[in-house]
Amino acid sequence: MKKIAFIFPGQGSQTIGMGKDFFGNSDIAKDMISKASARLGIDFEKLLFEENENIGKTEFTQPAILLVSSIANAIFKEKYNIKPEFVLGHSLGEFSALVAAGALDYLDAIELVHKRGLFMTEACAGGGAGMMALVGIDDATVEKVCAEQRELGKQVWPANYNMDGQLVLAGIKADLESLVEVFKAAGAKRAIVLDMSVASHCELLKSAVESLKPYLEKFLKDEFMPVISNVSTQAYSSKDEAIELLSSQLTSPVKYKQSIKACEEKVDLFIEFGNGIVLKGLNKKITDKPTSNVSDMKTLAIMGAMEEEIEPLLAHFENVNVVEFANNKYYEVLYNGLNIVIAYSKIGKVFASLTAATMIEKFGCDILLFSGVAGGINPKLQIGDLIIADKLCQHDLDITAFGHPNGYVPGGKVFVETTKSLREVAIKVANENNLKVIEGTIATGDQFVHSSQRKNFIETTFKADALEMEGASVAVVCDALNVPFFILRAISDSADMDAGFDFDEFLKSSAKNSADYLVKIIKELIK
Repeated sequence: MKKIAFIFPGQGSQTIGMGKDFFGNSDIAKDMISKASARLGIDFEKLLFEENENIGKTEFTQPAILLVSSIANAIFKEKYNIKPEFVLGHSLGEFSALVAAGALDYLDAIELVHKRGLFMTEACAGGGAGMMALVGIDDATVEKVCAEQRELGKQVWPANYNMDGQLVLAGIKADLESLVEVFKAAGAKRAIVLDMSVASHCELLKSAVESLKPYLEKFLKDEFMPVISNVSTQAYSSKDEAIELLSSQLTSPVKYKQSIKACEEKVDLFIEFGNGIVLKGLNKKITDKPTSNVSDMKTLAIMGAMEEEIEPLLAHFENVNVVEFANNKYYEVLYNGLNIVIAYSKIGKVFASLTAATMIEKFGCDILLFSGVAGGINPKLQIGDLIIADKLCQHDLDITAFGHPNGYVPGGKVFVETTKSLREVAIKVANENNLKVIEGTIATGDQFVHSSQRKNFIETTFKADALEMEGASVAVVCDALNVPFFILRAISDSADMDAGFDFDEFLKSSAKNSADYLVKIIKELIK
C-alpha cells in the first residue's frame, strides 16, 4: 500500500468559482459553506462564486482558501479510508493542514485565519508593504543581497522558498522596487513586484504575532496527526509546538521546497487538496514523487460487460471501495487524484443501459469509458487488434415494417457518435505506445452472432467493422445525458461459426490488453 501525504495550497491559489463543483454536487460542501457563513457573517457563496473585490483582500482570501481545501479533504475522507503519513501546507495552507490533522475544527480555523488576515493587514497598514517574485536566481545570492540591503537600511527579506530558482521576497514595496535592477544584475531572469499590500512572512508582521497567539491558544487541540512546519521543515503534533511554530511562521520564511525534500522519502505520493494545482506544479520541480490533486468532484466511469473484462483493470488499483447497488457491485478507487468508478454490467443492452445510467446519476460520473471484447467484421481486423468506435448502432433494432430504416426508432437516430476529444487522446496514447488501433463503426445487438449470413447483413446494412452486445446502448445513455464517452473493444473472434472457440480462448488476454491500454489513457487524461 502506498504511503501518502496530504498537502494544502496557500494564498495566491484563489479564483472566483473555486469550490463550485463541490457545492453543486455535495451535501457536505453545502453544509460546510452554510455553517462557515453563519460563523463569520460572511456570505461565502457570494465570496466564492460571484465576482467581487473581497476575494483579493487577505482577511477574506484566507478563510475562503481554507474552506475550499477543507471541503475537498472532507469529501475525500468520506469516500476513502486513507490515513496520511503526515500533512503539510504552504503558508496559509499549514492551517488547512492542521484541520486535516485534527488539530483544528474547520469552523474554528476559518475564524482563526480570518483574524490572522486582519492582523496582517493592520500590521502593514500605512507602511507601504509589498512582495516581489524572483525567477532564475539561487537562494544564497538572494539571501546575500537581502542581508546587504538591510545593512543599508532597506527592509527586504526572503519570504517563500517555493522551488529552485523561484523565491518570493517581502518588505517595503518602495525598497523592493528599488532593487529590481540589483537582483537582475545578480542573475535573476525576472524580478516582479507583486500587486499586494501585505508583506507575508517577514519582520513587518511582528505586531500580528501577539494578536494571533490568544486565538491559537483558544482553538488548537492538545494532540494531533504530524504536521510539517513551514518554519522548521520538521513534524510537530502538539499544541505547545503549534503555538510556537505558527507564531514564528508569520515572521519567518516559508520553507516549502525544503519541507518537501526533508520528508519525500517517507511517502510514495502527495495529494493536494484545494483550488488549482499550484503545489502539484511546484512539486514537479522539487521531487520525483508524484503529486495528484483533489480540486473538484470529477469522476470517471469505466465499464465492461463481463467480470473477466474488468478484473485486469481492477488489478491496477489499490484501496478499492465496493458499493452494492441495484443487484450489482461498483468499485470506487482514487487514482492520482481522480475518482474512478468501475463496474461490469452483465451481458446485453438492458443491463448495460442500467449500469451506465447508475454510474452517471448515482455516482456522478462525468466521463464514461467502456472496455471489452468484440467480434470482427472488417476483414482487416485480426484477433488481438483494438478498435475505437467513432459511431455505434443497434443492428437488432428493426421497425422496418413501419417504413423506417434498420436501427432507427422515431425520435432517435441510427448512429450515435462517440466523443471526438476522447478518441484523439486514445489515438495519441496508441501512437506513443506503438499499439495498432483503428477507428470504426461498431454494431450492437442482443445476440451472439455466429452466422455468416447475419454477419454479412450487419456489414452490408450498417458498414460495421465490429459487433458486440452493449456499446450502442451505453452510447444512447451518454448521448442523452450529455456525458462524454468512449468505446474500446479488443477483437476476440471473427463473428463466424468458430466464434465460440475463438472467444473463449482469447477473452482473458484481450481483456488484459484493453485494461493496460485504458490505464495509459487515464494517465493522459489526468495530465
